[in-house]
Amino acid sequence: LGVSEWVPFAGAKTASACGCLKGAYSEQGECQLCGKGMRCDGMGEVLIMPYYFASADDPGFVFACFGNDHTRCPGGAPGTCAAGRDVTSLTCQACLPNMKHGDNGECVECGGVDVLPLLIAIVLGGLLLLTVYRVIDTSKPAAQTKSVLLVAIAGSQMVTMFQQLSVFGTISLEWSAPFSNVLEFVSLFNFKLDYLALDCVAAVPPLQKFGLRVFMVLLFFAFMVLVHVVSVIVLHKRQFRARMPALIGAVGTVFSAFFISIVSSMLAPFQCNVHPNGLRTMVDYPSVVCWDDSPYGDGGHAEMVTLAAVANLIPLVFLGGTCWVIWRLPGKLASGD
Repeated sequence: LGVSEWVPFAGAKTASACGCLKGAYSEQGECQLCGKGMRCDGMGEVLIMPYYFASADDPGFVFACFGNDHTRCPGGAPGTCAAGRDVTSLTCQACLPNMKHGDNGECVECGGVDVLPLLIAIVLGGLLLLTVYRVIDTSKPAAQTKSVLLVAIAGSQMVTMFQQLSVFGTISLEWSAPFSNVLEFVSLFNFKLDYLALDCVAAVPPLQKFGLRVFMVLLFFAFMVLVHVVSVIVLHKRQFRARMPALIGAVGTVFSAFFISIVSSMLAPFQCNVHPNGLRTMVDYPSVVCWDDSPYGDGGHAEMVTLAAVANLIPLVFLGGTCWVIWRLPGKLASGD
């Protein structure tokens, strides 16, 4: 089958017979050259290429659909998104209410079991922190066997590997399955909560998601303090001062184990992708425009930068405390402490 094309001719009798040539589109009565991600066949016909997005109100302002789920932008008429996607969201990023991210860029209906990943993550996270505290509280470093030390080293190496894999997910590359599925799962170790289908629990804007992500370490600390208080009251006859090393050791272990994830999550506002229209959007939150007071997207980037600046004090304080302990260690050992 042949492809139809508009052919220019002189002497048009009506205004409707006038239009832009192929490769251009009409904007406010003037013809503009089509940019990257656009297909202009002439006479006002504008199509958006696959993996790009433009709203129906401004078809010449094109965004690229970054990420492994770029099929959410199938192309076609401006304002077209995959099934179940909110066409008013930037680059088709959001699902319609009561829907979650599915396969092939589409969104599917939420089910009753979709709250289970969040509940399981909370329970397993609590058990992990409780186990870390209990092991440190009851351990005697001088009496540790080689097998226990080997298990501890292997566990720390595994956590470090998962954190490093989660960093791979922030690189602007298209990973193929099954490695893309692995990266989606290990993103939990970078405190990215999209894998838990939060959209099926509550509609959480990007700013609130980021705030929960960067200050999650404070939730860990609060849980550790609660466990410590209960343990000292029930098992150690309220000897808070004598049992303080257990709390310090447990908190230090969690901080050191997840140090890469803590720092990486706090640097998220400074990682942005560049679009054909010149705007930048965050890698982890594609609906948030970077460094620009733009009417597009969800906004909140300035607030995220402020949160990140404040939250970065947490690893800096931990790093400073670690250096102080290392500096004091030789003197403490010499005095038999």
